[in-house]
Amino acid sequence: MESNALDRLGERLGLEGLNVEDWDLIFADPTRVEEFCDLYESGVVSELEKQLLMQLVVASLDELLRIDAKTASVHRVESLLKRDREIHNSVIAYWACRDEVPAWVVTPMMRRVRDAT
Repeated sequence: MESNALDRLGERLGLEGLNVEDWDLIFADPTRVEEFCDLYESGVVSELEKQLLMQLVVASLDELLRIDAKTASVHRVESLLKRDREIHNSVIAYWACRDEVPAWVVTPMMRRVRDAT
């Protein structure tokens, strides 16, 4: 089922070959964070597609933060994660890196999401 959702997501985004390991890191694109968020909020993607898309959004945001540490996209992504936290718990936990030293630039934001009540 995830494979079909990845195929549909790939079609919507104009990306081919998403069915590979670490696809979200491979296809991350800091120039498309807002576009990815627009698709997420469009109402045309299923819950499973939202889960997958958020993986791509966060990987792309991590790359964007390396280029522009003050990007406004942080607030949008943080808001989406908090709003739909129940379907993104695994993404939040992964990028928050538990209590280890942050491995990614996006880790502090993900920890804020994780720790929000």
